[in-house]
Amino acid sequence: MRSVSILKFLIFIPLFIVSCSSSDKLDTGSNTPFENHKWTLKTLNNKKVVIPESGKDIYVIFKSDGNRAEGYGGCNNFFGSYKLNKNKIELSKLASTEMFCESMMETESDFLRTLGITKKFKIKGNKLQLYDSSKIIATLEYTGVSDN
Repeated sequence: MRSVSILKFLIFIPLFIVSCSSSDKLDTGSNTPFENHKWTLKTLNNKKVVIPESGKDIYVIFKSDGNRAEGYGGCNNFFGSYKLNKNKIELSKLASTEMFCESMMETESDFLRTLGITKKFKIKGNKLQLYDSSKIIATLEYTGVSDN
């Protein structure tokens, strides 16, 4: 009888350790990593995003080293910090350089505002969906490992 109890205990311990360790991982819904990758903006508030005159994509990178968010908004570079809790995210107020680009200022402002109100995210394949409290507010596409 005692050997059965010891056997149950020995089976229970590894299961307990596995269940505890896996709960700390991000629940992204995909094998595509959220952090340290370049995410290019594709839709913003249900509208397709046009490539800026510069020809440079609008993007964000969430860097795990220091939990820094940085990217390009269509005219200016921006940066800030973020906190993750599974698939929930909170971004600090983002700062940016201060160049003026008449044709992209509205898109850039909307993108930065959208990042600021993002509450959660979901990754489906190579797409990153950003949500406010209830609906998708932006869709980005995985475009590679961050090189900076």
